[in-house]
Amino acid sequence: MIETQQRHRGPQSGVTLVELMLVTIIVGLLASISAPFIQAARDKSYVTAAKADLRTLQHAIQSYVTMENQWPTSIAELVDSGYFTSSEDISVCYFLPIPAFSWRDASVLVLLAHSGSATMVYTVYPIYNGQIIEFQSNTQGCAF
Repeated sequence: MIETQQRHRGPQSGVTLVELMLVTIIVGLLASISAPFIQAARDKSYVTAAKADLRTLQHAIQSYVTMENQWPTSIAELVDSGYFTSSEDISVCYFLPIPAFSWRDASVLVLLAHSGSATMVYTVYPIYNGQIIEFQSNTQGCAF
């Protein structure tokens, strides 16, 4: 008689397909729950970077006025004279010198945006006394 030998394999040490699918579903759910929070934090960091660049630009304008005894006529004038260097992702969308009138001093309107955010920041220096206002745009960056 031929005897069949059965091998005893002991406890299985592999992962079943069902277990693998369950882990994949759980990881996907966690990723979909956390994605909006990550996006909000990234947008907030873009706005913070734009505000920091705007504060730097305010200081550059003040330094330019102090040293040159005149208001800058363009952002290029500040950059060329070495008073300001913008971040790579931050764009100066609008730089408008406003001449002095009898009832107020000269000022500069500056509007900045981060290339990855639809939130823009602006100020009128020195009239707003350093206050920076942010608003939502329909597009990202400087596109109007």
